Amino acid sequence: MSDEMSFGEMQQTTPERQRRPDQDPRWSVVAVGSPQDDPVPIFVHFETWRGIERSVAEDTSIELGGVLLGGHCLDEQDQPFVEVRDALEARHYEATKGSFKFTHDTWQDLLQRTAAYPTGTKMVGWYHSHPGWGIFLSEMDLFICQSFFTHPLDVALVVDPCQDHRGWFYWQAAEAGQTKQRSRGFFLYDSRHRRRLLEQTADQLNAAEHSMNRGSLPQRSRPAALLGEGTVDGSGVVSPQVIVSQADATWPIVFLGMLVALQTVLIFVVAWTLMRPPTATSTGAEAVYQGVIKSLIETSDPAGTPPVSQQRLETLLRDQQAVQTLRTQNQLLTAAGDATLREVRDLADQLEKSGTELQRARALNRDLEARVQSLEWAQAQAESATQDNAAEVSAMWGWGGGWPDWASYGLIGGLGAALGAAVAGWWFTNRAASSVVDDEKG
Repeated sequence: MSDEMSFGEMQQTTPERQRRPDQDPRWSVVAVGSPQDDPVPIFVHFETWRGIERSVAEDTSIELGGVLLGGHCLDEQDQPFVEVRDALEARHYEATKGSFKFTHDTWQDLLQRTAAYPTGTKMVGWYHSHPGWGIFLSEMDLFICQSFFTHPLDVALVVDPCQDHRGWFYWQAAEAGQTKQRSRGFFLYDSRHRRRLLEQTADQLNAAEHSMNRGSLPQRSRPAALLGEGTVDGSGVVSPQVIVSQADATWPIVFLGMLVALQTVLIFVVAWTLMRPPTATSTGAEAVYQGVIKSLIETSDPAGTPPVSQQRLETLLRDQQAVQTLRTQNQLLTAAGDATLREVRDLADQLEKSGTELQRARALNRDLEARVQSLEWAQAQAESATQDNAAEVSAMWGWGGGWPDWASYGLIGGLGAALGAAVAGWWFTNRAASSVVDDEKG
C-alpha cells in the first residue's frame, strides 16, 4: 500500500449532531457486554451486524473483511458516539489464513459503492475476521488503522467465526500518540417492534462472551507476535502489543469431572441391581393397571355382581382411550406449530431478501432521479438558447429594437402603395396607347 492511497485524511470531518438511538423512541436498543463504561459508545444496526456475521463465516480458511458505514456523531450533551448503519464487503483484497490487506483496487471499488449512499453516510471504520485466532489487532491490522482510519471516532471490529467471539476497538488518546483500545461491549438497535429478538440475540452474544476466559491458555499456545496490547506512537512505530482472547479451559475440566461422576453413579446402580435379590417387577403400565384392579377389588361391594366391576373397567378403558386421543391431538398440534414456526422463519428470510432488493432499488431510483435532473437542466439551457436566438433575429429586422414597430409597418405600407401605383400607371398607359392605335386604324 502506497502513500497515495492514504484514506485517513478524507475522514477528518466534523461529527454531526444527532440523537442517540437509545434516546430515540423509534428504536429498541440492547447492550452486549458493558458498553456503558466506554468513552465512545458504538451503536450497530441489527441487520448490519447479522450481515457481517454471515459474511465472515462464509469462508473460514482465510480472513475476510470490509468497511463500516454510518456516522461520527455528538449527542445533545456533546458526547461522542459512533453509529454503524451498514457495511460493505471488500473485493480485490489480499488475504491468507492469518492476514488481510486492502489493495488499491479494493479502495477504488469501495469508494464507487459508497458514492451511491445518501449524503452524510461515511466510512466509520472497518471489520475483518480471525478464524480460530481469537480477538486482537496484529501489526498489519494496526497499520491499516493508522493509514486509513485515523479519525478519532473510527472503530475496528474483529470477529472469530470459529470460536463465536467478537470485539470492537476504538482510538484513545495517549502521551505517545493514539492507542487502539478494546471496548467493553456495544449496542444493537433496531425497530421497537423487534425488542424480543434483540434481547434474545444479546443474551446469546453475552453467553458466548462469558464462555471465553481471556488469557486462560498457556503462554506457549499463543503466537509470539500477538501478545500484549497494540499501540501506535506519534512517529508511526507500531508496538507489537495486542489484546488476545483465547478459549476457556475451565469448562472442559468441569465437564470431564461431571462425566466421571455420572459413570461412577451408573456403575453403583448396576452393581446394586445385580446384587439385590430378584423380585417380581412390572413395567409402569402394568403397575398402573394392577393398581386400578386392586382399587376395584378393595372398593367393590362384596354383594355386588361381576358386571358392575366389568362396567367400571370399561369406563376406565374409555377414559384411557380419551387420554390417548388427547395426547395424539397434542402431538399433531405441536407438529403444526413447528411447521408454522418454520414458515414464519422462511417468511422472515424472504422479508430480509426483499429489504436488500428494496435498498438496491432505492439506490437505482436515486441514480435515475439524478439523470432526470440533468436532462431537465439541459432542456432548460436549450430553451434559453432558443429564446436568445429569437431576440437576435428580432433585433436584426428592427422588431423589438430601437426602431419603433409603427415606423416599420408604415415603411412597408408606403413601399407597397408606390409599387401598386407604378403598376397601375403602366397598365393605364398601355391601354391608352392601344386605344389611339385602334382609332387611327379605324
